Amino acid sequence: MRVGAVSFILKPRTLQVQQPVTALRTKKPVEFQPFRRGLSFQGQTHRPGYYFVRTLNALVPYESRLERSCLLHWDYQGKVRQVTHQPLFAHTEGGKSSAGHVPDYLLLLDSDEQVLVDVKPRRFLERERVQLNTQLMLDLCLQLGWMYSLETEPDPIYLANLNMLHAFGRRPLGYQEFVEPLILACAENDRPIGEVVGSVLGPPALVKPVLLHLLWHRILRADLNQLLEDSSLVSLLDPGLAAGLRETL
Repeated sequence: MRVGAVSFILKPRTLQVQQPVTALRTKKPVEFQPFRRGLSFQGQTHRPGYYFVRTLNALVPYESRLERSCLLHWDYQGKVRQVTHQPLFAHTEGGKSSAGHVPDYLLLLDSDEQVLVDVKPRRFLERERVQLNTQLMLDLCLQLGWMYSLETEPDPIYLANLNMLHAFGRRPLGYQEFVEPLILACAENDRPIGEVVGSVLGPPALVKPVLLHLLWHRILRADLNQLLEDSSLVSLLDPGLAAGLRETL
């Protein structure tokens, strides 16, 4: 399958209908408005909403919990500069005007690469329609020099950890007091969370939120594929950060 044309909406609400694919080459995600509105009706099984992407300081819509999981993952990775929901309609070459596909997201990464994303449950991947849409998106990305990603369910433990850490995205009470001792405490070797929190002079109820804040912002690292507990090992992602702190103390 090939993409014959694309339709999209540019801000502020300028509809571009069945334009050549080359019309997208100079466009960035921030220039698009969602091509269609999210569905909302009584009895629907999807859970649409808005996710606050901390790295972008912006609300981004999603149509399912699976899409929200993807936004959460991208937010934690911190590599996305721009994101647009349902950015365009790709028309199938030689088909009816209504034949085609609306991808779920368009991302602009820190590397200046653009990524077109579809989000589907794993159980749907063998469906013919999904496979045809995947071929269509691969063709579109080949024409534009973009990347394409088909996202499915993340590991449930990884997702549970991210949901918990996301709650500590904002600087907690005691940040200024405990951030440097925590960084220095994690500088040498991997240490259990409980041990690190106990080594810092201060109430654990104030110290631990700062540690979790540092984990969310990838200043500290841990194995997020294992459920985070007091026995989980943490370490400093960049040891040079501790060295710089020691020089200023």
